Amino acid sequence: MSMRKVFTYTMSAVLLGLSGLSIWLLTDEVNTQHMRRADIADIEFSEMLPEHASADFLDALATRALESPDNLLDLSERATLLSIEKEPRRTSNWNRLAYIDVARHGELTDTGLNALRQSFYLSPYGEVEDMQWRLQFTNAYWSQLPDDLQTQSLDQITALAASSRREHRWLGTFAESANAEISDRINQSLEGIT
Repeated sequence: MSMRKVFTYTMSAVLLGLSGLSIWLLTDEVNTQHMRRADIADIEFSEMLPEHASADFLDALATRALESPDNLLDLSERATLLSIEKEPRRTSNWNRLAYIDVARHGELTDTGLNALRQSFYLSPYGEVEDMQWRLQFTNAYWSQLPDDLQTQSLDQITALAASSRREHRWLGTFAESANAEISDRINQSLEGIT
């Protein structure tokens, strides 16, 4: 067989493989967007997780499973853990594991504390939504948090205060119902800004 034919067959195989990958990526993205945006009543939850789904799809599935009327903790946890296997740096997964821990046990256990710690480790000052969620969550379970997690939570306030006016308003509103330590840090951080 000539080198030209080998090259032609090889390139054909590569292009066919890339076409298949492109179709899979597009299908996964469409499914992910449907999962995120569909009315919860229109989503059919299956106990079988799609093993070849992306971490993004699994993250969306895990979130929506918690939003379902049945509050599908087991399905959400399994989807979250599979998403972590595929993409361990996604902080929403670690936040969700902390939430699931509290939903199951009524308080934070070592599992939830470790998940929260991992979330802070991966993204101490990441997405605004993640920081706001963690601040609300740590406020709710403040007395159960060790000093390191309380400190990391308070440090987020400074980062949020350095953000936009929208975050300033959010912090001001949140301070009204937050515990004393968080409210004091918010007020100190917003002094002279607003």
